[in-house]
Amino acid sequence: MTSLDSPVRVAILGSCVSRDMADTFPSDRCEITCYIARHSVVASSTDATAHLPAELGLSSQFQAEGVLSDAGADSIRRRLAAVAPRVDVLLWDLTDERHGFVEFADGSVMTR
Repeated sequence: MTSLDSPVRVAILGSCVSRDMADTFPSDRCEITCYIARHSVVASSTDATAHLPAELGLSSQFQAEGVLSDAGADSIRRRLAAVAPRVDVLLWDLTDERHGFVEFADGSVMTR
């Protein structure tokens, strides 16, 4: 836990809306320590990478990394566990949960 003199350390799981909102706070009051975008928590426990095409065809590196991260097994848990000692608040933005998810025949799941 931070002192009153330190910024609150926030991990964001959700959309850019939450990230952009947190960016409006003064840096001496709020520090974003982790940002995991466009992932449903339902997809956090399976590995769906076998269902991705060899070439994603995305022009944005940010988008490509997001797709690969979402498809990978336990990516949310691993990333949050890595930053947990440096996080005071987990902001879970439910925006990305509204899009649903795709479940493949093998039981693996990806955010839609």
